[in-house]
This record gives sequence, C-alpha cells and structure tokens, in this order.
Amino acid sequence: MLFRPFLRWYTPWFNAYSFPLARANEYEADATSARLASPGAAAGAMTAWLTRAMARTTTVADTHPSLADRLGALDEQPRIAVPAAGAGADGLLGASRERIEQALDEQWRNRVAPSWQEKHAAVQQGRQRLAELDARHASGAELSPQEVYEHACLIESHRDDADAALARFRELHARVPDDPVVLYELGVRLLARDDDSGCALLERAMQIDENATLSCCRALRDFHWRNGREEDTHAWNARLEERAVHEGAAAKERNEVRLDDRFEHHDLDEQALAKLQRQLRTVEGLRKAYFVRKSVSHMPARPCYVLGFTIGGFLRRHRERRVAEVVRTIQSGVSFVGETLIISVDGANYRFGRKFRWMRGSRIV
Repeated sequence: MLFRPFLRWYTPWFNAYSFPLARANEYEADATSARLASPGAAAGAMTAWLTRAMARTTTVADTHPSLADRLGALDEQPRIAVPAAGAGADGLLGASRERIEQALDEQWRNRVAPSWQEKHAAVQQGRQRLAELDARHASGAELSPQEVYEHACLIESHRDDADAALARFRELHARVPDDPVVLYELGVRLLARDDDSGCALLERAMQIDENATLSCCRALRDFHWRNGREEDTHAWNARLEERAVHEGAAAKERNEVRLDDRFEHHDLDEQALAKLQRQLRTVEGLRKAYFVRKSVSHMPARPCYVLGFTIGGFLRRHRERRVAEVVRTIQSGVSFVGETLIISVDGANYRFGRKFRWMRGSRIV
C-alpha cells in the first residue's frame, strides 16, 4: 500500500526516460563494432533479407532501431556479406565436416518429424476438403459464405492459384459486402498486386470492426511504402503506433483485477446466462460463482467480465492446489461470451467476495 502509488507514478516515467537510452545503446554497440572491425564489416554483419529489412521502420515500441536507421548511423549502404574463398565449412571443418553434418542432420530430422507429420495430415485433409468444395461448386450448389471463404483459401494454399482465389473472394464480397474479415482478405490481396482499390476495402473494414485496425494499418503502410508514397506511409504508421499504444493500455486494464475497480451488472441475456450456469455447475469442487462486468476506460464497447468463485470445504493445506485445479477446469471447460478474468474470492481475496455479494444479480451459482 505504501509503494504502489509511487510505482504507478514512477514506472511510466522510468520507461519513458530509459527507452531512448536502450535504443542509444544499440547504436553505441554498432559504433563499437565499426571501431573494432570497420563500418563496412559491421554493416555486412547486420544485413540479411535486404529488401524487406530495409523497408521496416522504427516504431515507438522498438528498443532496437530499424536496419535503415542503424546503417544510416554508420553512414553505410546495405550489402550482403558473402564468405571469402576458402572460408566455408569445407575449409574450416576439414575431416570433421561429415561427422558434424550427420549429427546435425539427425537432430534436425528428430526435431521436425512430428511437425512434418502434422503438416502432411493437414495437407491431405485440405486437399480432400478442396475436392469436395470443387465438386459442389461445379454442380451449381450454392455454398454458404463460410464455405466460399474456405474454398478461396484452399484454392490459394493447396492449388497455388492466386487468380482463382481472388475471383472467389470477389464473389464473396459481393454477397457479404460489409463483413470485415472478407473486406480485409480481399483488400490485402489487391494491395499485394499494387491495386489501389484495396485501400478503400481496408478502411471500410476498420470502420466496421475496430479490432481490425492494427492489421489494416500495417497493410496500408507497407503498400504505400512499396509505392514510394512517403507521406501516406508516415500517416498510416502514426495511426498504427497510436492504435498499438491504445490496445496495449486496454490489454493491461484487462489483465488485472483490483479492489478499487468499478464493477457493474453482467448484462447477459437469459439464454447466455443459463448456458454459463450449466457449465459452471459441472465444475467439481466449485461452491459459489459470481459474475460481474468490470468498468474499463479503454475500448468500453468490448466487455470485460470477472468470474469470482469459492470452493468447498477442503483442508487449508490443500486449498491452493484445489483452487488451481478449479481454475484449470473452468478455463478448459467453460466458454464465456467475452474476455473474462477468473479469480478465487476465498482466503486473501475475501474482500472481492464481499464486494461481489452486495451486487444484485452477481451470484449465478
């Protein structure tokens, strides 16, 4: 209680002042590399996947500057560092090369085999599903919007036919013109072809669903950067950074529950409440359950709920373990209508239980 107000005041200031130092430290590290070797050697060491790396810009979330900024600080141009003649594995490892290769190959095979098997099974299932949708589409049967979306994605991923997939996305957009997912998927594919018409689709997607803002802003920024539109690039990058800060604040607000938080009635309709109650009654060991809505200042239209629960009469020394088991059971077996924080209101958290008890309609089990 004594330190919490100070830390809440001090931590943001500390982060704000130390962030430039962290970024400056990276520049100092590069400068040291240049002094010990040469600016050219330092530039070559940090340069890879050149075009994509140079297109990336430094944002307010980066302690490491972008490659373009780091090379600019060294006054060097990007270059690919190619090993000198005789500096390859054949010359450096000598007779040990074959043994090392075999050992590394075996480690690699053991590590990737399970994921390759999963990938193989997924590809086979995808091909089978694509054949089914192809047949239904060819027969003239009307696919649902979800099936058209799935068909377009499978055509793109399993048949590698971008044109046919784009045509299916256009058809889907004509059927559901205001679906934000369809707007985004069609928009990014058009922008990948440097088709400006994708811009309007992404802007519309953000208007309908604010949760699409980050991905849409990123796609628009990259599109304008590729096409040399510096002013538009900076404008979309600024909006991207602003949204990232906003979502970060919203995530922090939704990751904790404090006694000084404000709580409201959960506002679930009868059907959703009944379903939640049925699921909670199957949780072994759960005695009481309170369900409330937390008041949030960031993204208030996106609800944040709190489920407080108590457990049955177990011995004190087993209580923590039992609480953890109940939490795991709730997380795996109960579906919630929105973001929900789960807390025990027993023991040290008894004041939450007392607060929830006095709220009308909060107890649901």
